[in-house]
Amino acid sequence: MGVVKSNGYGHGLVRVAETLQSGVDAFAVATVDEAVELRDSNIEKPICVLSGFCEPNHVSVVQARKIDCVIYCEEQIELLSGIRSGDKIAIWIKVDTGMHRLGFPSQKLSNVLETVAAMPFLELKGIISHFASADEVDSDFTSVQISRFKNCTEGIDTDRSIANSAGIVSWKGSHFDWVRPGIMLYGASPVVGMTAEDLHLQPVMELYSTILSVKQLRIGDTVGYGQTWTCTEHSRVGIIGCGYGDGYMRSASSKSQVLIDGTRADVIGRVSMDMLAVNLNQHQCAGVGSSVKLFGEGLPVEELADAVGTISYEILTSFNSRTVLFREQ
Repeated sequence: MGVVKSNGYGHGLVRVAETLQSGVDAFAVATVDEAVELRDSNIEKPICVLSGFCEPNHVSVVQARKIDCVIYCEEQIELLSGIRSGDKIAIWIKVDTGMHRLGFPSQKLSNVLETVAAMPFLELKGIISHFASADEVDSDFTSVQISRFKNCTEGIDTDRSIANSAGIVSWKGSHFDWVRPGIMLYGASPVVGMTAEDLHLQPVMELYSTILSVKQLRIGDTVGYGQTWTCTEHSRVGIIGCGYGDGYMRSASSKSQVLIDGTRADVIGRVSMDMLAVNLNQHQCAGVGSSVKLFGEGLPVEELADAVGTISYEILTSFNSRTVLFREQ
């Protein structure tokens, strides 16, 4: 079940689904609106809404478009109980094994299954749960969750799913009937302490820009808002056309690097809305119009994430429509 939520992790929902549909058995999204967009774009594989629904009008939408839903609370069952005609809705029942976000308590699972079995317009596809710490390879709690999931679903004749990307990579005992790869599909590591390269994953997204201007600065000159970076030597500074208005985080100020002709250059001063500055002292051949890679092959997105104290997921989903230019490969 390929996870394409949040606009395909920032890569384009429909484009990603079209690319992946020959290699997955189903898709997973976060919202009914995302599922509808895929259906209306002629994606025919099963589509599962991981966050289910909470609005009455969504029931008729998912029924008409044959969209699968995750059910995790009594209120959803109450909404579904009002169906009197039409096609069946395929559902996954979510059980809470310790994430404490969505899901029925495991001790209530048998009652939920009985209720669902008595509702003629519902079709049970399986039981689902979610890991809290699978990205930590030494997490004792992940083993606890796997055991809880096994125990509460034992003897139930239906499919089961708990493994996300980190589960797929690091927790072989969690694979069950369905796995749900997300971030790994986009070439980023789901495991703390391991890079995408370690896992033989190739980056799908690369971020490029160009040098807009080159400044020749003297010792003592400062760069950017707040004068947070001061030249300690005569410096050649390049101004790059990318900033937090495009999705390149302001917290990367004076912490990250870029690639110019395959060689790294430091980001200096504060990242502003539309521009950032880099030290070009080691790049004497770079000039106005030179291409700059802000992350991608040779400069992993995980490295940028580490520099700013976040995760690759947040970075990949941050870029807006003015930033993204798809290039066929």
